[in-house]
Amino acid sequence: MNFAKIALAGGTALTLSMSMAMANGNEAYLKQNGAGNSALVQQAAGPGSNRVGTELNPILQDGDNNSFRETQATGGGFSRGNNVIDAATQRGDNNSFSSGYSNNAGGNMIEDALQDGDRNVIAIGRNASIDGTVGTVLQDGDRNIMTVTQQSGTGNTVALIQMIGDRNGAGTVNANNVGTRIIQSGNNNMITESTVRGSNNNPTAGNGPLNVNVHSILQYGNDNGQIASRAVTLGSNGNTIQVLQNGNENNFDLTQGINEASTRNSIILNQIGNGNALTGVQAGDRNAIAVDKTGNENIASVKQWGDDNRATLTIIGNRNGEVSGFSGVAASLNLYSGDILQTGAFNVASLSIVGDKNAFAYNQHGNSNSITGSITGDMNQAAVAQVGNSNIASFSQNGNGNNAAISQ
Repeated sequence: MNFAKIALAGGTALTLSMSMAMANGNEAYLKQNGAGNSALVQQAAGPGSNRVGTELNPILQDGDNNSFRETQATGGGFSRGNNVIDAATQRGDNNSFSSGYSNNAGGNMIEDALQDGDRNVIAIGRNASIDGTVGTVLQDGDRNIMTVTQQSGTGNTVALIQMIGDRNGAGTVNANNVGTRIIQSGNNNMITESTVRGSNNNPTAGNGPLNVNVHSILQYGNDNGQIASRAVTLGSNGNTIQVLQNGNENNFDLTQGINEASTRNSIILNQIGNGNALTGVQAGDRNAIAVDKTGNENIASVKQWGDDNRATLTIIGNRNGEVSGFSGVAASLNLYSGDILQTGAFNVASLSIVGDKNAFAYNQHGNSNSITGSITGDMNQAAVAQVGNSNIASFSQNGNGNNAAISQ
């Protein structure tokens, strides 16, 4: 094992190569104080198992306008990687942190990364990487940007991404920069949790793909989520979660809630493929959930508690909402199946399904609620229950063997 411990003053640049010329299992510690520092760690091909940090943490850059980059050398031979950034900390403003691997690089990990300050940038890239792990990544401050990309690989994991602060995604250098964006393509990739928390985070940070929002997650491939992924946005004035899943057996668990004066939150979710799932849950004022599913065996559960909530669910496919639910006059409104539940005033729920063997449910509890829905297909079931004043239910079914129950 080789070991390097480096401390540098402001305005310095450092390049450190973890190369085959040294034994595998190298360790490097780095401290830079002041402004305008830069550090580059280059991981070479070979046995790997190099570590950057700890001895009680360092990597540390303390000051403004600092940059840290981890890259791999050109060429192949990275499959045994297993290189680790144990703990990286940047304190100050206008700092950048980046880490990139490709060419079937295997088992590389970021254990812990922290940026504390404003207008900071984190960019983590894994292209054709295998079993890479992004552990805990935290940005604490305002107007920050974070992008995690895991493309064309297998078994990559994002454990916990957190962005805490205000006006994130605003004032970016180009239209495609957002607050937090995670992109995964390939098989068996997973996001455990991604969180944006704060006020006045930019609802549409750019005009890039999918009209990108401040909290954007894109997954292309099979088996993403592996039973649960979670995206949390907590805050006020236009915070938005946008998720696109294009593939098979995707699932998601989204939540927006009280507090940080959480008004005007919204969730936009598109699932294209088979075996997709949702769970929504918003608690606050003037929340909105829009869900669009195309595929088979989709499951939903949109729960909203608060004021002026709106839920819109569009499904094209078969066996949506778990066909095992209800039967005979929609099983007298005990509900379940795909549940859309709203509690509060001025709630609106809209459902449109084109497909076979769907079973669905609504439940509204409050004042001035309205439900509209249409199902086109065979053997569909629908159950609607409303409790409160001035509720309206409008529902149509077009097909054979349909079954509905409405209670007000």
